[in-house]
Amino acid sequence: TAPNMQPLYIREVHHFALGRPWLLGREIFDWMVYEHELQPRERLLEYGSGALSSGIWFIEYLQPGNYYGMEAVKWLYDAGVEYEVPLHMLEDKHPNLLHNPEEELEPAVFNGATLQRILALTAFHHLVHDPALVERTLRGFLGLLAPGGTVYVAGELPLPEDKLRHIGLAVTRSATFKCRYIACDFDVYELQDVNQAS
Repeated sequence: TAPNMQPLYIREVHHFALGRPWLLGREIFDWMVYEHELQPRERLLEYGSGALSSGIWFIEYLQPGNYYGMEAVKWLYDAGVEYEVPLHMLEDKHPNLLHNPEEELEPAVFNGATLQRILALTAFHHLVHDPALVERTLRGFLGLLAPGGTVYVAGELPLPEDKLRHIGLAVTRSATFKCRYIACDFDVYELQDVNQAS
C-alpha cells in the first residue's frame, strides 16, 4: 500500500507535533532492546503511540502481530496508520493500531493475548486531571500483563505507591533514561503485578 500523500503528511507535521525530536522514538527503541533486552517474540503495547516515532522501529523488530499501539489523538493515529506504516513498508508485520485507548483496554480487544511490555512513557502526563481514568487505565494494564510482564511509566508515578499496590501493581525499579543524541533525560518507573514482584 502506498503512503497517503496528502500535504499534511508529506510535510511530516506529525514529526514535530509533540514538542520533542522525532529521534526520541529511536532512543526509546534502543533503550528497550539494549538496556531492557526486549525480544522479538515478546508482545509490546505502546500506550500513547503518537504517529509511531518509536513504533516504526518496534514494528520492524518484533515478530508479526506483536506490536500494539494505542493513540487517543486521531490525526496522530491517522498519520501513523496512513503514512508511517506504508512508508516504511511495515504492513506485513501486522501491527495492531488502535484509536481511543481509554475505551479499549479490555482483553477482548487483544484477542486474549497478554503483554510482556507496556510502555506508557508520556500518556499519564495527559491524564493527571482525571484520577479515575488513571486508575482505570492502570487496572486495564494489570489485566493485560503476562506473568512477569512490566509496565514502564515516565516522569512521576501516576499514583502514590500505596494506591498502586491497592490496584495490584508494585514499583520494582526506577532509573533515569539517558538519551544518547538529544537532551531528554527523564525518570522511568517499572511496575509489575504485586503478586509476582520480587
